[in-house]
Amino acid sequence: MQALIETLFDAVYLVSVITIGILMIRGSKGNKQFCLFGLMAVVLGAGDSFHLIPRALALCTTGLENYTVPLGLGKWITSVTMTIFYVLLYYVWRQRYQIKGKGILTAAVYALASAVSEDKLDRRHILPDPLDKKTAAAIAKAVAQAAVKSGTARV
Repeated sequence: MQALIETLFDAVYLVSVITIGILMIRGSKGNKQFCLFGLMAVVLGAGDSFHLIPRALALCTTGLENYTVPLGLGKWITSVTMTIFYVLLYYVWRQRYQIKGKGILTAAVYALASAVSEDKLDRRHILPDPLDKKTAAAIAKAVAQAAVKSGTARV
């Protein structure tokens, strides 16, 4: 019974979020923010489908233990698309509040998005570990480069 209800919920969720995203993109009529929200919905739904479809197949057939590779790959793809989703959300925030000239903040967002190593990337770990020394070094380097490029700092 749980497999049936979970599969039904996942199917309704995926169809809804992707359909709403496509409708938002098609109906944006030049409104960049509206289009970005639609793109975020499509990215979220498409990314989740790589995890939820194999899960639904596993639950309705032979069980999760027989679908470890597709589920693992699906979780990885979902994590990557969640990172893309949050970068898009950052751009929506910049646009909504008309943030200009925040190159340092943009560099920090990109550094955070790229600082998660592939071996640690999964649905629960889409952001890097703040205690990891590599994370701090990557962000510091990206922020310093952006500060020099924008003229905020000199070498």
